[in-house]
Amino acid sequence: MSAQRLKTLVQGLIVLAAILVGVALSPASAHAATHVWAFAQNPEGTYNAGVAETWSYGENIVAEDFHADGWGIRAQLQTLETAPEGYRYWTAAGGVCFDDTSTGNNGGGRTSCERNIAEGKTFRVHVWASRSGSTKWHNYSPSLVA
Repeated sequence: MSAQRLKTLVQGLIVLAAILVGVALSPASAHAATHVWAFAQNPEGTYNAGVAETWSYGENIVAEDFHADGWGIRAQLQTLETAPEGYRYWTAAGGVCFDDTSTGNNGGGRTSCERNIAEGKTFRVHVWASRSGSTKWHNYSPSLVA
């Protein structure tokens, strides 16, 4: 192999390596499939009524009621928004996902609800227990980036 061809090959490999390193370090690759959850539980943390969970790659939400005690579990995704005045706040995104041990569901004891969050948007899960219009034990998951 001539010196010129060897030099061209080495330069090509350097460019390829730089591209691969750039892709590996890009923000998109930093958001690996992440999973978060939140429990609806009493203030003492001794009774878990249920759980809601989601993943950063599809944003489906799963709700599960743990007890046949008359209280169902409701869950909803929330997105982090910025007001024109500059402050940030959480707002509901999509409908409420509901699971109750006394009703049928689509997930073998859990209810799965399809939701969509825009790519790059920060979101979290809000979960709470509900019965006949009453609510209690609100909780929030850590945030994710879609």
